[in-house]
Order: sequence, then C-alpha cells, then structure tokens
Amino acid sequence: NTLDTLHKEVEAAMYEAKHSQRGGIHFFDQQVRKALERRAELADRLLNALRNDRFEQVYQPQIDAQGRVAGVEALIRWQDDVLGQVSPAVFIPLAESLHIIADIDRWVLNRVCRTAGAWQSDPVLKQVPISVNAASFSAARALSMTLPPAWRHMACSRNS
Repeated sequence: NTLDTLHKEVEAAMYEAKHSQRGGIHFFDQQVRKALERRAELADRLLNALRNDRFEQVYQPQIDAQGRVAGVEALIRWQDDVLGQVSPAVFIPLAESLHIIADIDRWVLNRVCRTAGAWQSDPVLKQVPISVNAASFSAARALSMTLPPAWRHMACSRNS
C-alpha cells in the first residue's frame, strides 16, 4: 500500500511540475495534496451537477451599434450548494480534462433548443439569433444536424 501511495504522490508532483512551468521541479507536499483534494472534490461535485441537472442556462443580450438587441448568447452557470457560484473559467477546463465537455455541450444545446422552440410562438423572439460556444466538435455538429431549418441561424463556434 505504501508503494501505491508513493506512486500516486510521484504522479501528482509530476502533474504539478507540468502545469507550473517548463523545466520546473516539483515535490509532493501538503500544498500539492490539498490542491489535489480540492480538484477531486470539484470534479465530484461537477459530475454530480451534470448527473442531477444542476446547471442553469442564461442568455446574455448581444447589442448592435444602434443599441438594439441583435441576438443572445447562451451561457451556462453552475451554482453549487456548498461551493456557491463556480465560474465557467474553473469548471469548463475541468470538464475538458474529465472528458465530459461533450456532455455539458449537449446539456446546453438541449436547453437552447427548448428555448428556441418556446420562442417560436413569439413574433419578436423568434427572430432573435442564439449563439452557442460549443467546446466539443460533436456538439457543434449535433447542433447543425438536429435543428429544424428555421432555427439554423444559431451560431456555433469552437473555443480552444
């Protein structure tokens, strides 16, 4: 068991060295242990949020030069019961490293499609384009393939 623990600690130190600076040396210590524990807790909470539909979809207006709403951008938010508001700048990279970003993209696209469907009955809202930034290629492709032609004005771009 000690060998297994040592192996995990070496891997953790290697991970920290890779992410801190090129050519750096990093030793496993309490600070690394705490960082790994925080990341593991955040990963667990993120997976639970995805499984239990704990995200929130918000729409940010995009204003043109004349001050009119030219469209809206679909944004995802995560309010955790313990951690509070977790920034997308924190949980999106984590989702990418956990290989669940396509699942989150699908969640967003599902909500966008619901919103677009609801807006179809409103003569003003049905003209409002909805932009989506999908991190995964599969989600961008799904968006372009699954939407009815009337809704294909939605923009889908890939962030790197």
